Amino acid sequence: DGYILTKDAERAAAVMVPKIDGALNLDRSLAASSPDILVLFSSIAAAFGNPGQGDYAAANGFLDGFAEWRDRNRDGKTVSIAWPLWADGGMGVDATGLAALEKRSFVIMAGPIGQ
Repeated sequence: DGYILTKDAERAAAVMVPKIDGALNLDRSLAASSPDILVLFSSIAAAFGNPGQGDYAAANGFLDGFAEWRDRNRDGKTVSIAWPLWADGGMGVDATGLAALEKRSFVIMAGPIGQ
């Protein structure tokens, strides 16, 4: 975490490059096989933003836009799923952070049914 104005390029790249390069490398490696579907895993941070995670939101925004581009320009279907926070996924927030997210965007952490 950290505001983009105070992050250096190296720290921002460490967040962004894996998602961006991963998607581009998948596209290149699948060029000859034309799968029926390619699913990319994005985050709702791309749509709603998240203070202190501008680089993460941008990387996920790239995945969403790339999925749209790829769906128009490659065989098969390409989709990007914008996942919410997961209750037990290692990217959760504390109770104060969750309350702020719910107030700002009506996002509820995903978890098993009944939680």
